[in-house]
Amino acid sequence: MPGESSEIEVRYDTQRIGMFTKSVTLTTNETNGSHLLTIKGEVKAPTE
Repeated sequence: MPGESSEIEVRYDTQRIGMFTKSVTLTTNETNGSHLLTIKGEVKAPTE
């Protein structure tokens, strides 16, 4: 409903070491219809 919020879950393969950028398209029933979410991060190698 208008004004409410929710959460979505996005997963990434953490076996790939290094920087990453992923895009997720969120399709809604709003006038513009969709939103592009960009997720950026870095997976670091485990320390021993």
